[in-house]
Amino acid sequence: MVLSMERWVGKVAIVTGASEGIGAAIVDQLVEYGLISTTLHDGNIDDWRYVINLNFMAVCIGSKEAIRVMRENQINGHIINVNSIYGHRVPSYPGINMYSPAKHALTCYTEYLRREFNSIGCRIKLTSSIMKTQSRMSVSRALSPVSHPDPNTMVLSMDRWVGKVAVVTGASAGIGAAIVDQLVANGVVVVGIARRADLIEQRAEELADKPGKLHAYKADLTKEEEIVEAFKWIDENIGPLHILVNNVGSSRDTTLYDGDTEAWKSVLDLNVLSLCIASREAIKLMRLYDIDGHIVHINSIFGHKVPNFVGLNIYPASKFAVTALAESLRQELNSIGSKIKISSVSPGVVASELTSQNPDPEKRAMYENMPILEAENIADGVIYVLSTPEDVQVYELTIKPVGEWVGKVAVVTGASSGIGASTADALVENGLIVVGLARRVELIEERSKQLSGKKGKLYAVKADITREEEILKAFKWVGDNLGPVHILINNAGYLKEGSLSGGRTEDWKKQFDINVLGLCIATREAVRIMRANDVKGHIVHINSIAGHAVAKVPNLNVYPATKFAVTALTETLRQELNSLQSEIKITSVSPGLVYSEMTVLNKDNTEERRKMIESRPILQPEDITNGIVYVLSTPEHVQVRLIWETENNAN
Repeated sequence: MVLSMERWVGKVAIVTGASEGIGAAIVDQLVEYGLISTTLHDGNIDDWRYVINLNFMAVCIGSKEAIRVMRENQINGHIINVNSIYGHRVPSYPGINMYSPAKHALTCYTEYLRREFNSIGCRIKLTSSIMKTQSRMSVSRALSPVSHPDPNTMVLSMDRWVGKVAVVTGASAGIGAAIVDQLVANGVVVVGIARRADLIEQRAEELADKPGKLHAYKADLTKEEEIVEAFKWIDENIGPLHILVNNVGSSRDTTLYDGDTEAWKSVLDLNVLSLCIASREAIKLMRLYDIDGHIVHINSIFGHKVPNFVGLNIYPASKFAVTALAESLRQELNSIGSKIKISSVSPGVVASELTSQNPDPEKRAMYENMPILEAENIADGVIYVLSTPEDVQVYELTIKPVGEWVGKVAVVTGASSGIGASTADALVENGLIVVGLARRVELIEERSKQLSGKKGKLYAVKADITREEEILKAFKWVGDNLGPVHILINNAGYLKEGSLSGGRTEDWKKQFDINVLGLCIATREAVRIMRANDVKGHIVHINSIAGHAVAKVPNLNVYPATKFAVTALTETLRQELNSLQSEIKITSVSPGLVYSEMTVLNKDNTEERRKMIESRPILQPEDITNGIVYVLSTPEHVQVRLIWETENNAN
């Protein structure tokens, strides 16, 4: 390849920001090569808008006009976007604020524009240049922008377990049945072990149309010989074992000061010894077939802290034993170089025949005002643990209901429909005071009436997220009338179809005003309130998988760029809060395609786009809500940085 500037001699080049620094140096070099140079300059506006306009919007507008001129004159030109390493990773120090998000947006923009060019056969070249200083020498290199998730981002997937064999003990009801359902839905071949095998067989019929398959095996898990025989049957008839979920457990109604010895023995036999025996048999098979499997112990929060709750007798002791067994087994496996994973999943109180569904009215009443988890919440946690990459091991996952937030104030933007409406409703169900912000406030008011009998309450506040003064007014109203904000869900989002090479500037600005600036303003106000009131709050940004990898979808224009910006903003804010030693949590939830007014229900959809959407797997708003509730349910010392949500059969 021969490098030459001869083809550009006498041609016109535009350099933005050419008064000093990189821009001035580029101008000098181009003039030396015989090019004619002119400049463009942007005005001075408020800090955030200024940074976005200068680092991103000016590039979009300048590129659009340059492309128009090049195409009108049939010029196969070259556009170079001077990016930054901070457009690919967020620096680990505060003070960058909007700069890194703007450069992340530019990274995405460059890739999306390149794809537009390819789709129309345009031969204009496009380069993203990153400048790194090495001593006194400047090094410029052309990059193909990030088209895959950041290597530091953990991608969750159950793909590696499809068609593999899993054993779930105590699978006839409750948590075990919920785990079975999830595994089969994810394409796993499951053997459910329980005494009531008829219930598992019935469930197998109900799951017949799912990607996986459920087999029932009858065994009394207090008897070692029956456990050993069960694993032998699985190996001979189903196939090599990859996953074991030790779910079976029990609690007996007795005391320690005058308790029944047989009751104590039965609890220890089921909660501890059967777990040990099943784990031993599973590991034998995994090592025999050289399988890097995964063993999950369904533990309890009572395995970490004894509650002030009379009647549990030996149950917490059995679960403390499980906590120790998980770590002991992990250390043993490490000592022999095994890659078999061990995870402990510790839920809080779960709805069951022992708690809120207890046939004894007196015992049932004890749980009436207590936050309760559903079995499906625990199953979600197990799937999360199993979905981690092979080099990631979750030692301990604690799952608690959103009880710590009961009576607290949450603000949800874009709460009139879709994910926002679903999330607001779920938080009200969990006992929170929820303020829904939206322009179509009448839709929230209507839902508030429908939720009148729930634990929490929904308030509607009219606000246009593109207007800072309306956001400020909304947060002031919340503080004056309801109290300090504890949770903020930044859900409001906007997409207007169009191209980058010929789109409308106003459409681009509106997407940034809602998706980025509105999010920043709401976040700033929430953080101010939380810090002023010493609240250890939680902020959740509803991002998108388009904020991590540029999708091969036409006419998204700046939308992926806005979501790349949200990805960077999440990490930037986390670093700022860390520097202040704040305990406010910040989480990004990134769904795939979701049934909403931006997708399936979009009245402006072209026929081509409608068919494209219908051909793809699609999530329901409730799927995203489940992820948000899970994030909010984590203990104070656990911060979930990122959740990706896609349909099981999505690419």
